[in-house]
Amino acid sequence: MPRSLRRPSAIPRGYDQVDPRTATRVPLGHELSGTNPVFDGDPPFAARVFATVPEAGYLVEQITSLGTHLGTHIDAPAHFVPGGARLSDLDESWTLMPLAVFDAPEPGRSIMMDDVRTWERRCGPIPPGACVVLRTGHAQRFGSPEYSLQAASFSADVVSWLFRARRVRGLGSDTFGPDTDSSFTATQAALKAGGVVLANLGPGLNRMRTRGDWISANAPRPAFSGFPLGVTGFTIPTAVRRPPRADPATASPRPPTEAPPHEPSR
Repeated sequence: MPRSLRRPSAIPRGYDQVDPRTATRVPLGHELSGTNPVFDGDPPFAARVFATVPEAGYLVEQITSLGTHLGTHIDAPAHFVPGGARLSDLDESWTLMPLAVFDAPEPGRSIMMDDVRTWERRCGPIPPGACVVLRTGHAQRFGSPEYSLQAASFSADVVSWLFRARRVRGLGSDTFGPDTDSSFTATQAALKAGGVVLANLGPGLNRMRTRGDWISANAPRPAFSGFPLGVTGFTIPTAVRRPPRADPATASPRPPTEAPPHEPSR
């Protein structure tokens, strides 16, 4: 495993308020069904009842059509990287990650380094091993024609920096993916860095805090480039919420391991 993706050995500062054993659990996906929006050219979902309890003594369904990148799903590096890791090659380090949530700017605009600087000034450094998720509000439109409209995204430069400088492990979005168009630059940057991408996250994302919560992703592990999966968020009950404990690093004059690069004016 690349050194930058090794599992962190300690709980990040500000994330110790949430114990997954006792936390409030929030579903962060969509139900897999025939109404799921399908990316152009991908197979839709279809299923039938194969055996029933009255007829066979048990109930079994048969999936007759399923794309591996349908609904709430995970992208493994092989999705865009020739010879890249498939789901069967991934270890368990992606199954529980600190969650860092970026709220989207206006539709069509990418998260740039200035946005990352602002987030870290307010919340502290993005912790190693984190899953960085873009919350656009599109999850409310899942299944409607409006879901395919252009949303916000991460810039490829930001994604590359997150994996290199902050050693994050995953990228996510409540849209078809963390890109605004079919160039897939953000997705490719994450997968080329050896990370994973969680796409089509659900409206439960609105219940998650910007910093301090956890996200769990797990799926079958066939030798595929991706697969539908369940995603769970772990947070504290609303009644006892308080801001995550400040990270002393944010008040220190010491620079981080690698400072955000200067973003050229546009």
